[in-house]
Amino acid sequence: MSGKNIDYDALSDRYADPDATFTAVGPALTGEAAAAAGREFAIAEYGSVEAMEGEIRRGRPRIGAEPQRAATARTVRATLSDRDWEAFEQLRAQRGARQAELVREAVHQYLVGQRLAG
Repeated sequence: MSGKNIDYDALSDRYADPDATFTAVGPALTGEAAAAAGREFAIAEYGSVEAMEGEIRRGRPRIGAEPQRAATARTVRATLSDRDWEAFEQLRAQRGARQAELVREAVHQYLVGQRLAG
């Protein structure tokens, strides 16, 4: 980001002040115009397109993955019978867990049982 010295505490106080007035600097942008203005602003803040794109990560981070491990995560897909699906959903609801958490745990337990993981 740019090397500007910004007093974020003062900005926060100003924005939280109900009596503060703000002057519009132009018309509100929408759609492609807003996207172009946002990109222009980000490039100005980061200094170059390359620097900006180096900081932007596409998609959401992997749940429970450390940043250096996210690139090595793999996806597994499976189809369950209706009976297994209902049992799986019941377990998910009881545990309050996400489907992915239960699948990861089940695969890990299976691999441990097969002595392929520790």
